Amino acid sequence: MSEHDDKRYLAIIGDLVRSRAIADRAQLQERLLAEIEAVNREYADRLVVPVSMTAGDEFEVLLDGVEPVVALLIRFADTVLPNQLAFGVGAGGLATRISEGHTKRAVGELDGEVFHRARSALNQAAGDASWALIEGFGEGEDAALSGLTDLLGNLRRGWTAKQAAYVAAARQAKQLDVARRFGVGQSVVSESLKAAQFELALRSEARLHNALTGLF
Repeated sequence: MSEHDDKRYLAIIGDLVRSRAIADRAQLQERLLAEIEAVNREYADRLVVPVSMTAGDEFEVLLDGVEPVVALLIRFADTVLPNQLAFGVGAGGLATRISEGHTKRAVGELDGEVFHRARSALNQAAGDASWALIEGFGEGEDAALSGLTDLLGNLRRGWTAKQAAYVAAARQAKQLDVARRFGVGQSVVSESLKAAQFELALRSEARLHNALTGLF
């Protein structure tokens, strides 16, 4: 099937890792669905079509720009902690029309190289036990981008549950406010963030965002 137009898109496919072994799978799915609904509200002007669950514990995102990609990866990954998501990110065109008559299609009804590349990246990520892999920018570029996501994935896998909670809170608040929220001293939060290499994670996320922006 030929691509419908020359416009490039970005697709994210996320899937829960070893979901069948999760004891509270139904509750976790509810959390993920609630987060998807929140993302659809907050990013309505950046999503080509609404995010939705497409099969089992899998969901798909279609964007026409890179600005929210890294933020969405982090947001969805944080939602399921201490469980893990694997992601495939693809860049490319669409082979089907976004709208049918006056109604937008559901993301699962769309097809094209953007989804094929995201699927390929997800399959490889699952096989390599990687957090997220990226395809569609060129062989060398994909390798460099995926190197950054591998670094981020390795950092995230090393976090304890408490470190992950502090990291998520510290993205939105000062350390003192995080300490008050969790009822601990600021030094406890500071040491935990240091052990989690929070600043390295932030720098790596910013570099991944800048690299994607420069290539898209």
